[in-house]
Amino acid sequence: MPDLPDLEAALSRIQQLADRIGRRARLVALVAAIAAVAAWALLLRRWIFDSPGVFVGWLPLLVILVVPALILSGFGKRMIRLGPAIDRIADEAGVVVGELRDEAGARVTAVRRGGLRTLLGALRQLPAHGERVRGLVADAAGTARVLALPYLGLVALAAGAAVIIGVLALIGLATLAL
Repeated sequence: MPDLPDLEAALSRIQQLADRIGRRARLVALVAAIAAVAAWALLLRRWIFDSPGVFVGWLPLLVILVVPALILSGFGKRMIRLGPAIDRIADEAGVVVGELRDEAGARVTAVRRGGLRTLLGALRQLPAHGERVRGLVADAAGTARVLALPYLGLVALAAGAAVIIGVLALIGLATLAL
């Protein structure tokens, strides 16, 4: 079993990495959104600024171009929240386990003294702990969802699309100079 200081250092490094990845993903998302608008406006400038109807007609393409930026921004936000979630899960799990251990010991002692009636009363109080455990499981599931391969694949596709949109914006700038 790993030593506790080693585990704390590893968790700290994971939290720092998640924070760094999250901030960079949000920066790339901002750049991708700006590049999407620039590519749309520069490459379609001859058509979209002719009339309001044509402008509105080309808006769905702009929405499609901005989708990778939205995916990257959401990923960045989730990664930034990952660090505190790890701490919260660990702290809450320790508290819940400690309370349940203490209550179980008290209930066993009470059952020895009070019999079946005390046992049934103690069993009726168990669902009260269910909400705390459900919240803990929900936090852990949210953490696992960020690291799921399908979601990471979607983020990778969004990053690739952001690069392509950036290239399109550069092509639009080059055609503007011509």
